[in-house]
Amino acid sequence: MNGLPRMAAAAAAATLVVIIGLALFNLSPNVGQRTQSPSPTAISTPAALPTPGPNLVTLAAGTYATGPDFPVRVSFTLTPGWHPDAVGAHHVAVGREDVNFAIMTVLNVYTNPYGDPNPLAAPPVGPSVDDLVTALTQLPMTESGTVSDVSIDGSQGKSFDLHVQFSGGNLYAQNLWKASLDYEGDGFSADGRQQLRVYVMDVQGQRIVFVTSYADLECNLVVGTIDDSWVCNRGPNADAYKAELQTIVDSIHILPAT
Repeated sequence: MNGLPRMAAAAAAATLVVIIGLALFNLSPNVGQRTQSPSPTAISTPAALPTPGPNLVTLAAGTYATGPDFPVRVSFTLTPGWHPDAVGAHHVAVGREDVNFAIMTVLNVYTNPYGDPNPLAAPPVGPSVDDLVTALTQLPMTESGTVSDVSIDGSQGKSFDLHVQFSGGNLYAQNLWKASLDYEGDGFSADGRQQLRVYVMDVQGQRIVFVTSYADLECNLVVGTIDDSWVCNRGPNADAYKAELQTIVDSIHILPAT
């Protein structure tokens, strides 16, 4: 006598399950289908930096790379308005008003900035990252910040801030280190207005130095009754310069050797 009500209830429950199942299927039409992963973003081929000449070359925004003569292939991305300052086997540099970025080998350091003569260290600096960090942080007439471990696109090294001291109120660029002995001008100089960030890296077994520099100070020459002197204050664009240079460092890629 009670079998029919139970059978009706079971049938109704089964019908409800079918309806719910169809509804869920319609809400999820891709269930059971393979979904394609998004394709990786293609990395554009870096452009070659033009060799500096007598006329200033302004670079378009884009990614550029060290040339075939440089010991390692490194790319970096620039905003518009930069220009090449050096493109060689030991020294690649770009600049813009009051900001600079360089990639270098460093053979040796000078021992007497602001002095005459300013000889290179003898014996020369040793071959390791630590050897060069020690030499650069002990340069006369400079102030260096805390040395920190750093990684750039998988390469390991050390980084620190470096600032050239004023000497007698003078504000002239001084030779700090030399990239090679190939020719007289293959070195790096800085003056008392600039704030440097130095990255000494082991890149594919080569010791490579990245350097960012910007004008941290704005200086005016004050004429005195006895001596003239420079009066300097922190420039209003210093923070923007520092941020832009950090963006360039963050864009660095170590490319496979060709």
